[in-house]
Amino acid sequence: FRRVLFRSMKVQRRARSVGFDWDEPDQVIRVLKDEIEELVTAGQDNDAVADELGDVLFTAINLARHLGVDPEVALRSTVDKFIRRFKTMEQGFTNQSCDIQDASPAELERAWQSAKLEPR
Repeated sequence: FRRVLFRSMKVQRRARSVGFDWDEPDQVIRVLKDEIEELVTAGQDNDAVADELGDVLFTAINLARHLGVDPEVALRSTVDKFIRRFKTMEQGFTNQSCDIQDASPAELERAWQSAKLEPR
């Protein structure tokens, strides 16, 4: 993943060097929203979904560049945050002598929202 992430950033910098880029992050956000809408409308066509999801990821990486954020660092941080919160959820169910696999979607959502309130 790291190689393709680096390649994406390199291609985007090259496009920027010849003036093929947006000026403001807000412009990239609008494009990202459009790409997400195209993903939604891709329906059940796996090839179209993969293509549109690629566009979403590429545009998100471009947004990171515009915001001065390292996308790999941001993603790693989010994965770590998800792991912490998910472990908190699991521990909550264990403390209640419940199996998380038996929880309803509503119970899982409540546990997730509660885990989000936990300090780091």
